[in-house]
Amino acid sequence: MPNRQIREAIRQSEKVALLSDSQFRLFVNLLTCADDFGRYHADPRLVRATCYPFDTHSVADVSQTLTDLDATELIDLYKHDDKTYLQISQ
Repeated sequence: MPNRQIREAIRQSEKVALLSDSQFRLFVNLLTCADDFGRYHADPRLVRATCYPFDTHSVADVSQTLTDLDATELIDLYKHDDKTYLQISQ
């Protein structure tokens, strides 16, 4: 997993500004998990385990938040070999 620095420009993104607190939190967590191409697993169980290891977010909540982030076009959800992945597009 690469190390990431989140730049202050994230605060000036119109798309990011529209996110709820939980959507923003997951988006930032995904930034730290994604590979150099901005890709990561999108299985809600894996995302929950990685992004919220000490939290009580349900798999259903994570799944819905991933769908919401996809709708905002901050991430793109896609399938490959019957597995769901995401790519950060912002």
